[in-house]
Amino acid sequence: MDNRKPLLEFFLLENKVKEPGKALKLRGIFQIANEVNQNGRIYPKEILEREVKKFEKLVQERRAIGELDHPDVSVVQLQNASHVITDLSWDGDKLMGEIEILPTRNGQILEALVNAGITFGISSRAVGSTQRTAEGKEQVQDDLQLLTFDVVSNPSVAEAMLTEGVKKELQNTNRTYLIESILDDILGKNNE
Repeated sequence: MDNRKPLLEFFLLENKVKEPGKALKLRGIFQIANEVNQNGRIYPKEILEREVKKFEKLVQERRAIGELDHPDVSVVQLQNASHVITDLSWDGDKLMGEIEILPTRNGQILEALVNAGITFGISSRAVGSTQRTAEGKEQVQDDLQLLTFDVVSNPSVAEAMLTEGVKKELQNTNRTYLIESILDDILGKNNE
C-alpha cells in the first residue's frame, strides 16, 4: 500500500514568461515543520520559525539567493545563483515561499526547465545537528542555521515540487501573451 502524500504544486505567480524585462516567479511549499521528511528528518516548528525570521532580513534586502542543486559548500556563491527568494510565510506547519528566477546563466537553465515542463523542487540548505528520536527519526536540533533554499531535482519535502499543473498554466500563459501581443500590434497599427 502506497502511503505517500500527493504532490502539491508550485504555481506561476505573475505569468510573465517571455515578456521582455519581466521575471518568472513561482510560489509553493518550501518546507513543512513537525513532520518527517523523505530524509527521515523532523524540523520542529519553533526552530524553523526562528531561522525563517532571521532569514526574512535577507528576503527584505533582496539578498536571499538560491542555487541550482545543493552545492558541496555551505556558502551561497553568487556565480551559481539561479533565483532570489522574494517571500516567505506560514500556513499552519507549511512554510510557503516565492522565488523569482534571475537572468543569470543558472536562472536561464531554470527558466528553460520550467518552459520544458520539467518537474523539480525546492529544498532548504542548512547546517546543524540532529538527534535520533525514540522512533528512530532524526530531529533537527537548536543549533540549526538556515542558509537558503535551492532548486533541486529531489527535495526532502515531497510536497515542494513543481509539477505538470505549471506546464499547462505556462502553455496557456504563453498563448494569452501571444494573443495580447498580436492584438496590441493590430490595434497599434490601426491607430497610426
